[in-house]
Amino acid sequence: MKLEGKVALITGAGRGIGSAAAEAFAREGANLVLNYSSAREGAEKLATKVRGLGVDAITVQADVSKPDEVQSMVKEALDKFGKIDILYNNAGILHRVQPEEVTLEMWDRCIAVNLTGPFLCIKAVAESMKKQKSGRIINTVSVTAYRGSPGLDYSASKGGVLALTKSVAGWLAPYGIMVNAVCPGLVVTAGGMGATNPNAERIAASIPLGQRLATEEDVVKAVLFLAADASFMTGQIIVIDGGRSETYFAGPTK
Repeated sequence: MKLEGKVALITGAGRGIGSAAAEAFAREGANLVLNYSSAREGAEKLATKVRGLGVDAITVQADVSKPDEVQSMVKEALDKFGKIDILYNNAGILHRVQPEEVTLEMWDRCIAVNLTGPFLCIKAVAESMKKQKSGRIINTVSVTAYRGSPGLDYSASKGGVLALTKSVAGWLAPYGIMVNAVCPGLVVTAGGMGATNPNAERIAASIPLGQRLATEEDVVKAVLFLAADASFMTGQIIVIDGGRSETYFAGPTK
């Protein structure tokens, strides 16, 4: 197993991609710290499930935008397992509104969770990773960081995470810590997200690689690669959108 004996902290693990990534990590032997903000039931069910795979797991409630709660979460992880080998900054929020509807409150909350959250989590784990001279930090960006979207707050926050990834990579590289990011396009999750987007059908038709939306599995495979297999790479952004953002494709050809 590729992650046997490793400890992974996953934020936003109570549902969606975070939950799927946690299960994939567990199948590769990693012990897990499952963070959630409000999805307690999902996190607890996930912990029970992954323990059945032969690994240990704890759930920790924390709002990643709040420094005290992040510090407490990391302390609980270190008290339990003695180390953190992998940090997957997955927690995020999205307001589905038009640009003129974005309020300052929405903006502040989105930046706080999506950008300040990863910053706080990285700061909190950095010292222990530096001491062990190893670590993998994986952030979730979004193609909207490159292309923009009606969600001004979301695009801005993800653009910030992209820059944060590259900046932190340079800071932590001398300590053997790799910092990279996955950058999904529209994703269909087990909970139905993605497919409910009013533009989902149009977007899927414009994707060169199969005219379909990305799945949780597509994203998790890239996350697992960065956590377990990647070597000698840091500050990199892996785009997972079937080629939509990098190619010109007019539509179905069959």
